Formats: sequence, structure tokens, C-alpha cells
Amino acid sequence: MASPLMLVIPCGCVVALVAAVVVFFSPPTVQSQTVPPPPSVLVLYDNEGPWGWLGEIYSVKLQNLLGHFEAKVTRKPLANYRAGDMALHSATIYLASVWNQSALPVVFQ
Repeated sequence: MASPLMLVIPCGCVVALVAAVVVFFSPPTVQSQTVPPPPSVLVLYDNEGPWGWLGEIYSVKLQNLLGHFEAKVTRKPLANYRAGDMALHSATIYLASVWNQSALPVVFQ
């Protein structure tokens, strides 16, 4: 009668095999990461004169572009700017769509 095939695995190899299975098939460890908040951008635009309507359209297009970078965008006409508005945001962009129509407000300068 034929003897059954016996496979002898040393004890150290079994431990290494079990350890490899645990490492490769265990879920990755979650590391706590601090995600910085998205930038806050103030977009100021012209809205006076016969071509003032272009300023709002340009500001909407800029807001759409900045949205790709997860920026929080606040749009407002330059006439509504108040002292200290810039300090509340990471960046400020002024879109001058009307040339030589009116002077910049002193509070903005």
C-alpha cells in the first residue's frame, strides 16, 4: 500500500506565512491628517456705467474657475466694498471691466 504524501512545513515558515497574510490583507491604518480649510477669495467688480453689466458676468466666470480649486468665493460690486473686507479673505481680486468711468473708492485704495 502506498504511503500518503506528507508535507512537512517548519514552524518558523508557518509563522512567517501567517504574518505575511495579515500584513497584505489587513486594511490600511488611518492616519489623522489635518486638512487646511479652502481659501476664501473676495472678487470685486465694476458695475457702473453703460458697460458695468460686464463686470458681474466676468466675476461669475472667475467664480466658476476658482470653484475648480475648492475656493470659497464672495463676489460683490466695488461700490459695496467696506473697509476691512480684504482682511476677512485669503485673497482679493479686483476685476476692472470699465475703464476710466469712475475713480476707485478711497476706502478701497
